[in-house]
Amino acid sequence: MTAPLLTGGGEACRRVERAFLACIADNGMAPLLQGGVLLAFSGGQDSMLLFALMQAYTATHGIPLAAAHVHHGIRGETAERDALFCQQVARERGIPFFLVREDAPAFAKGEGRGRGEEAAAREVRYRALERLMRENPTYRVTVSAHHATDNMETVLLNLVRGSGVHGMCGIPPVRDRFLRPLLYVPRRDIAAAVRELSLPYVTDETNEAEVYDRNYIRAHILPHLAHLRGDPEAAFTRLCLNMREEREPADLAAEEFYKSHEKQQRLPRAALLALPRAVAYRVLNRLFAACGATVRPERTHLVALLDLLATGLATGQCPMPGGYCAEFDQETLTFLPKAESFCAPYDILLQMGKNELGESGGILWLFSERNVEFEKSAANVYNLFIQAKLDSATIGKALRARTLRPGDQYRYGGMTRRVRRLLSARHLAPTLRAAYPIVCDERGVLWVPGFGVREGEGTTGTCVYAYFTYGNRNSVE
Repeated sequence: MTAPLLTGGGEACRRVERAFLACIADNGMAPLLQGGVLLAFSGGQDSMLLFALMQAYTATHGIPLAAAHVHHGIRGETAERDALFCQQVARERGIPFFLVREDAPAFAKGEGRGRGEEAAAREVRYRALERLMRENPTYRVTVSAHHATDNMETVLLNLVRGSGVHGMCGIPPVRDRFLRPLLYVPRRDIAAAVRELSLPYVTDETNEAEVYDRNYIRAHILPHLAHLRGDPEAAFTRLCLNMREEREPADLAAEEFYKSHEKQQRLPRAALLALPRAVAYRVLNRLFAACGATVRPERTHLVALLDLLATGLATGQCPMPGGYCAEFDQETLTFLPKAESFCAPYDILLQMGKNELGESGGILWLFSERNVEFEKSAANVYNLFIQAKLDSATIGKALRARTLRPGDQYRYGGMTRRVRRLLSARHLAPTLRAAYPIVCDERGVLWVPGFGVREGEGTTGTCVYAYFTYGNRNSVE
């Protein structure tokens, strides 16, 4: 008979151990844990019990273990108390300890703008733990104390938000390098086991604040579920398992489509529209994350985007969460930061000499003859320097420079080129791409710096020499 993990304790400890080991076995965690474990340690009773379980488990299997506490920069003195408590517990148990200080409020006002305080704290916490694992390769995975009641609360929150299958899957037992081995254990068993073992712990006072949706559900909804069913967490655990099994075929189809069709963070529009909607949503989520977004779009965003694509509109943009925008043309689709997608447009009548391009920092210079002295000087002064010879036979009455417009195209090199696709292929920095000049006359696009000049009909021998400069370090007049 296998010796119990928790020394002492009674029936609650035995139930917790059985559920803990079953979760590890059912979800393939054992080989992942062998690489070394970092324990996300808040000091609450959930993480205190997980600490005791993981210390016994890792000692039995010869696995390195460390504890990490993330201070979020909120809750003032009580947060300092919690950090000190965690440090003392780790020291008493002889476990390496990491204390990481973050500023969740600053993150919520800056990069994490649009997230609530809870979401911002969660984001900085996971980032900190990922960074710790990168910097300390002795610990390959992080375990956290999410349990079966947490999972039930999460599913209920997703339900009232109108979530789809993804939300009904609840908290994943394994996500990348994060493991949750208490997901089969209800809160009441955790509390009972902590009492049996007389484990110390700290209490987060915000857990009682009903201004938070999760706390309201905990106080007012869960007691009624317990009245209807003695073990509602077990039912929700089965629900999540069923939903994950239902989701798997669509996930596999989406991943296969993405791997075979994605090129340079763009997807083919027609092929995407031909997919079943459930698969298309997953493909768009995959691309959204690959383009750098840190939030997940809601179903309403994806429905609006696919409906817009289905109208046949040649080119366009569709706002997305997290400061991003979907950008599409007749053939492809991608997601871009709004700083790249939107800028103050300009349309400037060009004159000989220096022409400043709005507030972009770019300049177009026009000369009636080649200016060799300027070429040598500008090439050393500007980060970007591009020149072209515009034959007068190709130029209409007036030259203008403006920002990109939907449908812009012109012919050079024997082919008609879409300007948006030319710029996408160049992989320009977002701010530069947003302000890139399109040189036009009354016949349309004449020249895009870095690409060919529009094809004309013969030559008169009279030319205009054009230079585009960007990112100047000094001034050239």
